[in-house]
Amino acid sequence: MRRTKTYGFLLPLLKISKLSFQNRVINAYLGDDEFDGDPTYRIFVVHSNYQDSKFSEWENQLMNLDHIVASYDINESQQCVKVFDIPEEFHRDYEKFLSGKYSEMSLAAQKTVESFHGDKFYTMVFTKDPKRKAYVEALIGQKIGKQEVHSIPNIQQETLDKEKKTKIKNISHVKS
Repeated sequence: MRRTKTYGFLLPLLKISKLSFQNRVINAYLGDDEFDGDPTYRIFVVHSNYQDSKFSEWENQLMNLDHIVASYDINESQQCVKVFDIPEEFHRDYEKFLSGKYSEMSLAAQKTVESFHGDKFYTMVFTKDPKRKAYVEALIGQKIGKQEVHSIPNIQQETLDKEKKTKIKNISHVKS
């Protein structure tokens, strides 16, 4: 399953260690079409409910975080959705993300994302790297000028819905 842009750019802003997500988090979304509440400045993190020896400890750590809003099971309790408020210090970055203005995200947000993922892709997006720009131009067959080098998030693709829930129904372990 392909990870969302929300997973890539917003999940790290929760400042939860990527190692703690290892083999558990399936994806992250901007909202859930069945969630009763305002999804603004929130992230919906879907994880497996596979009960290994460290699951309870891991889930308790998440449930004790200050910015957790809700937790509910999906797919007959095979997975769970944890809803988190994005820390206020990153609200402006959330807005930049929604409009696809990755290079305008704060330096703090950029460093947090880069550190979380540990690869060059996000650095290339944040800096509008010439190699990334050339790749995008070749991909779409036209010059992009000073535009961003990564597409704007598609809200429908970034929202958890029944179809996505069905696709993830049988996932119990996740590749890191």
